[in-house]
Amino acid sequence: RHDKWGVDARAMNDSLTLSGLEPGGTYWSLDDTGTRFYALDGQHRLMAILGLREIVKTGHLHAFDEERKPRRGGGLSREDIVEHIHGSTGEDPVAIHERIQHLMDERIGVEVIPAVRMEENLDEALQRLRQMFVDVNENAKRLSRSELAQLDETNGYRVVSRRLLAEHPLLRSGGANGEERPKVDPTRTTLPEGSDCYTTLDALAEIVRFFLKENKILTENRSYASWDNLIAKGASIRPEDSELERGKQDMSEYFDCLATIPSHVAFIQGKPASELRRAKDGEDNILFRPMVQIALAEAIGKLATRGVSVENAVAELARQERRGQLRLTERTSPWFGVLCEPSSGNMRRRKKSRDLCCRLFQYLLGGGIEDDHERERLREAFAEERQIDREDGLAIDLEGNLVPTGKVRLPNPWR
Repeated sequence: RHDKWGVDARAMNDSLTLSGLEPGGTYWSLDDTGTRFYALDGQHRLMAILGLREIVKTGHLHAFDEERKPRRGGGLSREDIVEHIHGSTGEDPVAIHERIQHLMDERIGVEVIPAVRMEENLDEALQRLRQMFVDVNENAKRLSRSELAQLDETNGYRVVSRRLLAEHPLLRSGGANGEERPKVDPTRTTLPEGSDCYTTLDALAEIVRFFLKENKILTENRSYASWDNLIAKGASIRPEDSELERGKQDMSEYFDCLATIPSHVAFIQGKPASELRRAKDGEDNILFRPMVQIALAEAIGKLATRGVSVENAVAELARQERRGQLRLTERTSPWFGVLCEPSSGNMRRRKKSRDLCCRLFQYLLGGGIEDDHERERLREAFAEERQIDREDGLAIDLEGNLVPTGKVRLPNPWR
């Protein structure tokens, strides 16, 4: 909403105005009238400098609580600092005062980046700034997976996940009576039992990655498999917008299918995810747990390569949900032990558990395993996870009985 946006909504000049002060270009004048500056990096250093300035100017640094209200008896005075230095070094207090007074005369290097450059449109400017933040922080302090999911502008899977987040009814914010209720948690990598979010943004990016990469039917005419290898001169390259749009469309179709499952219909209509997820007083549904969502996307992608349609796989999931076969802690459920501790019922969050969950989805939705050795390996892994007493070799079978581990059988394929 600025008069400096010109033809095709592109900037007519940089958002910062620089003018040279002498011919050599060593000194420049920065016109910062009405300009806000944000610290992309060095935020803690900036906070320390601001605190120092307060001590130098007022002689006291206040302590605040989380609501920015002064704490009683908190804070730090200039006299406290002088007394501490004098006590540890014996330096003259007057000299210490003078040194503190001149600390604000120190210089520090700052790189100023314009929010918008000439001929950029708004989307291009936002992409550049976000990637600048990622690059700076990756080379200084590693960003968390959640921060990368929110900000990374070159990883195609993360870009697609954010587009889905904004558009798909299963994922975009909203709820009953027009309330703005977030359905995807952008800050966590896992969800607590009581969260009303469907998944996390980090998990959503992984769902996109596994489904698009493993579904070879899609990748025959797409370039998803190469997104991980888009590297040039050490920097990631953003996939073309047309590729990103195709990825979003393919994932939208996947989530359209999921949205037909009864529990997902109820969620879209306003039923809290916590009621669908919770084991003790909820429906105990595994499909509302991010780790399972990732495993399912990988499994359905691999099954699609073998000729099992996404629609048929999801229709079978819906049928099994009605039969109570998607409960986490039910002893007769295939997921008991695989995804939760048999003794405590607590969720397992290991990669090993996710991989076994994916294999089990492929077995159940894909009509079983023809190879005897491969099927026996799956049975052994399944039985091991349902063990109660490893010393005695006892495990819970699908009837809920305690039996020797060798007696535990795989569930019958669903299809």
